Formats: sequence, C-alpha cells, structure tokens
Amino acid sequence: MSLTNKEKKIVDSEREILWLKRQIEQYETESTPDKDDIHIPAVATSEHVEESVNIYRTHINSVRLQLDILSQFNLTKDELTKNIDYQHFTVESLYPKQSAFSDTDRIQWIQDKIKERDELVVEFMNILNDLNQKKLQLNNVQKSIIDQHIVNREIVTRINESKLSNQLLLAGEDDDLKELRKA
Repeated sequence: MSLTNKEKKIVDSEREILWLKRQIEQYETESTPDKDDIHIPAVATSEHVEESVNIYRTHINSVRLQLDILSQFNLTKDELTKNIDYQHFTVESLYPKQSAFSDTDRIQWIQDKIKERDELVVEFMNILNDLNQKKLQLNNVQKSIIDQHIVNREIVTRINESKLSNQLLLAGEDDDLKELRKA
C-alpha cells in the first residue's frame, strides 16, 4: 500500500522532528561540561570567576536563542503543514473537477454571454449615434433661437422708436392745434 502525498509529508515532518530532538540532546550533552573538566586555578580571583560566569551566561543566552529559533521554525513548519492540508480541501471545494459535459455547457454559456454583450454594444452604439444626432439638432435649434432673439430685439427696438416718434408727432400736432385754435 503506497502513501499519499499528505501522508508522506507527515512522515517526513515526523522524521525531521525526531532528528531535531536528537540534535538538541546531542548539543546539550556536548555543552554540559564534565565535573572532572572543571578546575579553578589557585590564582583565580573573584574578577576571574565573575568574568567566567558572564561568559557562561552569554553562552547560555545564545543557546537559548538558538533553541527559540529552532522552536519557532518547528511551529512555523507545523502551521505550514496544516495550511497545505487545508489548501487542498479549499482548492477542491472552490474548483471541483468538472466533467466534459459541464465543460461544453460552460463554453456554450460563455458564447451566449459574448453574443449578448456584442448585441448590447451594438445597441449602445446606435443609441450613442442617435444621441449625437439629437445633440446636433439641439445645437441648431439653440442657434436659431438665438438668431430669432436678435431679430426680436431689433423689432422691439424699432417699435419703441416708432412709438417715441409717434408720441413726438402727436405732441407736435397738439402744439399746432393749440396755435390754430388761438388764431
């Protein structure tokens, strides 16, 4: 029985975790000094001891930092494995494999939508053409209205001038009549 890709990844991850655990154990055994190796020279002062303690603390801090990095790496790797697993199901649910029959239906649907779009574009272009013609007619009507307003103003001006001249004539005739009556 062969393993699936997912199962192979899980087995590989488990092997890597075991390898990292062995590396940590090996590193811990190498970094812990034997009691026989520790000896304090007779000339050592408290300054030497404090300096050694500080060096050892620095070493411990660096080891802790490395351990934190490895731990974070393992957590990231575990989350990545989970996400890859979730991705498989997500992709399968979003993009299911379709049969050849549904592919032809999809192609037909797409072609129908393209035809509908083309018809709407042609209709839009016709409406746009009609709109441009109506705009041109509107501009011509507006020009003729403006021309008619100018003609009307001239007529009104002439009418006003004729009324004024008629009033002056009437006023002049009234003066003539008054003179005739006096005479």
